[in-house]
Formats: sequence, C-alpha cells, structure tokens
Amino acid sequence: MLKTLALILLLSGALLLSLLTFFTVSNLEVFSERRWLGIDVRGVYVSDKRVVVLTDHTRLGSLRRLEGYAYYAKCRLRMDVMKVFLPNMEVNFSVTNITLYVLYTKDAMSVTKIFSGYLSEEDVDALLKALELKKISETKLKNATTRRPRWYRYGQYFESDMCELKRGELSVLVLFEGYLKGIKYYNKTRSRPGFFSYIPVDAELEIVYRVKPTQGQLLRALDLMAIGGILLGLDIYRKPSEYREFLNNLFKLKKLLSRTKETRK
Repeated sequence: MLKTLALILLLSGALLLSLLTFFTVSNLEVFSERRWLGIDVRGVYVSDKRVVVLTDHTRLGSLRRLEGYAYYAKCRLRMDVMKVFLPNMEVNFSVTNITLYVLYTKDAMSVTKIFSGYLSEEDVDALLKALELKKISETKLKNATTRRPRWYRYGQYFESDMCELKRGELSVLVLFEGYLKGIKYYNKTRSRPGFFSYIPVDAELEIVYRVKPTQGQLLRALDLMAIGGILLGLDIYRKPSEYREFLNNLFKLKKLLSRTKETRK
C-alpha cells in the first residue's frame, strides 16, 4: 500500500511538473478579446518643431488574475491623416513615436486631469516623468503599414508588442510624439467653450489570456515528487528484499533485451 501511494505521488508530481514547464515555455493562449479605444485628445503641446498629443484614458475594467494565468495587451492603430484638430487651428505633423501606457485607473485619472489643454514644454517633461513613475507597463507602436489588414486600405497602420497587465482597475492611454509639418489657422469662433479637439485615429486593443504557471504551482509539483520519493525510500528501508528481487529481474530483462539486439544484427 505504501509503495503504491509513493509511486502515485511521484509519477503525478513528475507529470504535473512537466506540464507546467511546457506551459511556461510555450506561452499558450487560451482566450482573447478585442476592445475599441476611445482616442479623445486630452492635452496638446505644439512648438515650431515638436508636437506631443496626450489622449484621454480608456478604462479596461477590473481584471481578476487567476492563479496560473496572465493577461497581456496588444494595440493596433490606424491614422487616416497625421493631424490633430484644435479649436482654432489644424496641426499637421509627422509621427515619430507612439506609446501605449497601462496604468491603474486612479493614476490615469490624476495624470489626465493635471496635464490637460494646451501644454508647455515644462508640462511635457513633467508628463513624461509622471507616466514613467506611475506606469504598470508600456509598449511602443511600430509602423506596420506594409502588412496591414485588408480592411485598412488607407492611412498609416501601427502595431505594438505584447505588454503584461496586472490585477486591479486598469486604464490605458496613448501618447503621440512627432515633429511639426504645418499649421492651418481658423478665423471662425469656437463651436463650444473650453478645450475641444480630436485626432483622426482608430485604435483597437486586444487582451490575451495566457497560461503562465506561478512559482507556487511549480513548488507544489516538486512537493508531490519529494513526498513520493520519501515514502518510496521508507518502503525500501522496510522491505529491502522485495526491491532486491525487483532489481534483479530488471537487470535480467536488460540483459535479455541486449542479447535480442545482438542476434538481430
């Protein structure tokens, strides 16, 4: 009975450890969902050379991370024209850098509340420091126009790498950076009071669920193997004669197999 229990624990622990190791290496995706991001302009900095556009944050909701799973996000973005439309002018710029930031919702709300409207150069420096300090993760969007999907026939197409998400109330925001190409001013009055602007962008966020075993799960599999090995050692200590006979039969079987191979040759 002790030997049977020991072998069950030892083999089950080894099998579980091999499966967990496979999942760790393979990055197996089990589920994914896509969400459209509302790209509303929150803050803009325009100088004679540089343009920086901060979008409002989009809530992802509450992510409850189950043990053994990890969440990742990937962003796809299309720009028909590289312009940002402000209340009294139209800014044409060339994009050099697009960054997707993942933050806790409360941090994203504080950042977009402080850095809103027309920004100065000092505001941009403070914004970059705040994002670097409060971010959970970030990913750069790279130009992928040459391999864009068929339904994106026009404009520039950008894709990002995967960035890992954490548990909690999360939000994402996008930061555009580029250099100025031209400004077109409007003489008409504002249609509404306050800061109102937009950027012609379609953005899609894909959230991917992957199997990612934790260190605790790997240790529990090792615990099963260790307990099985200890019980098997105790059974060998109690009944050494049975195991001597088993080893003798094993050696005989090995010799028989080697002789069979020699006769076939």
